[in-house]
Amino acid sequence: MDTGIPDLANCCGSNADRHHEKIWPGDFASKDPDMALLVDVIVHIVANSFDLDPQIIVQTRRGVAKVARARQILFYLLHTSLSFPLVEIAQIFGKDRTTIGHACRLIEDLRDEAEFDGFVSKLEKVTHLVARISGGKI
Repeated sequence: MDTGIPDLANCCGSNADRHHEKIWPGDFASKDPDMALLVDVIVHIVANSFDLDPQIIVQTRRGVAKVARARQILFYLLHTSLSFPLVEIAQIFGKDRTTIGHACRLIEDLRDEAEFDGFVSKLEKVTHLVARISGGKI
């Protein structure tokens, strides 16, 4: 089974320097700049771990399997690691609440595989560290 697990050792490679601009459409960032910055950092971490442009992850269209998996992991991290409500994640990304819930259940099911679980665990640790550094402004 292909879980689409990238090599985290290279997560901050060439993509990291390339994507530094804000990625939020509309007024999300202006409503809560601290939360927008935190989500922005997590989006970039997930995108870089998959060697993707962060803009692709936040787009509302489906994309290829690699993009979909990265987006699902992003939703999972925001919900489980940062306690964002499903409805809030859905509003941020222009999705339905049930889509976010499905992504979280799917990632949880995939965590039965040791390699995938290890990958997500590393991302969870980074997510918690970023949240702690940000002063818990969520």
